[in-house]
Amino acid sequence: MGLQGQEVSSSAILLYWYPIFFNMDSNIVQRSTDNSNWTTIAILDGNAISYSNTGLSLNTTYYYRLRSKNVISPYYSPWSTLGPETMLPAPSNLSATSASSSQINLSWTDNSTDEDGFAIEQATSSSGPFVEIFEVMANVKTYLCTGLSSGTTYWFRVRGFRNIYHGIDYSSYSNTTSMATQGGGVPTAPSNLTATAVSRSQINLAWNDNSSNESGFYIERAPSGSSSFTQIGSVGANVKTYSNTGLAAGTTYQYRVRAYNGSGNSGYSNTASTATYSNIAQGKTASASSVQSGNTAANGNDGNTGTRWCASSATMPQWWKVDLGASKTIGEVEIMFQATGSSGNCYNFTVETSADNNTWTTGVDKSTNTNTAQTQAYSFNATARYVRITIKKAPGTNWASLYEFRVFGK
Repeated sequence: MGLQGQEVSSSAILLYWYPIFFNMDSNIVQRSTDNSNWTTIAILDGNAISYSNTGLSLNTTYYYRLRSKNVISPYYSPWSTLGPETMLPAPSNLSATSASSSQINLSWTDNSTDEDGFAIEQATSSSGPFVEIFEVMANVKTYLCTGLSSGTTYWFRVRGFRNIYHGIDYSSYSNTTSMATQGGGVPTAPSNLTATAVSRSQINLAWNDNSSNESGFYIERAPSGSSSFTQIGSVGANVKTYSNTGLAAGTTYQYRVRAYNGSGNSGYSNTASTATYSNIAQGKTASASSVQSGNTAANGNDGNTGTRWCASSATMPQWWKVDLGASKTIGEVEIMFQATGSSGNCYNFTVETSADNNTWTTGVDKSTNTNTAQTQAYSFNATARYVRITIKKAPGTNWASLYEFRVFGK
């Protein structure tokens, strides 16, 4: 039946064949990783001539075989085999350096051991079209791209290939990188930089791109009140946003951005600053549906993980509520419950917000919760004054109770 295959991505092989047996009812496709133990992965219509096997792993060898079946006789055709087939890892860490007004130097990491070479593609726009401009031999990890236009930004990507008996296998592409040739002067500085907190650990940046010849942008950050900026990241040409993650809660950061190309760096944008979300619930007025003696509602947001609120009985549901004192922007809640759950035996609850203490909107619905952790955090966006958690079920014989309820916002 002439079974053949083609790697179409880093996790998929397209199988195809030419039928030589007619009036067959089905085609049976099997796969093996050792050419000995076979598993049926598809039973196809008798007229099928291709099958895409997806979800494959890199650096894994696969064998395939195919036969047709006629249920009337019944009759099975002989097996048609293919293999071994091994997924080709993509190159990575592609970088570009401007060498002159007409040359950009490329380098990348070779992650494969059996490629026959690498194909280099180039474009004059981030959206393409990309055109193959050269192929280098196996184990070569650099390329000098010459004959380019002065002061012009180019985009590049690379993929590995190997020649096999049924054609050419290509890996997935590397990352895409951009760089401008020297000439045309340094780029114009970006402007209108803004910084917006979106959680207790993330601030999003946005700016205006005022140049047409930048290779990218450098992002710098400094603590509040400091003039000591440090570069924290970079983005490619025409990119106008950046997300700074892993930040400390309730902390103010300053940012500035500048463009760069082969001729140098632009001036800086304006400086923008903002604070990450902080716990805006601590110390605010709290109330509850019921209170056990000594375990008051105020314990639930006093900042002390050694004190807790607890309901007055095992009856469910029970609620605990905090009044933030004014309308606030909310991005996340974190609850430290009294106990740890177990599989099938977790805290079931909802978190709601309200502007007027009458009409409530659900922000978190864990009525059928599978999270067994004692401390659980959930992100959602709301603008509200009141936040309420309703505990519908507690693990084991525990009553509705929590050590701390934190609301992150501003």
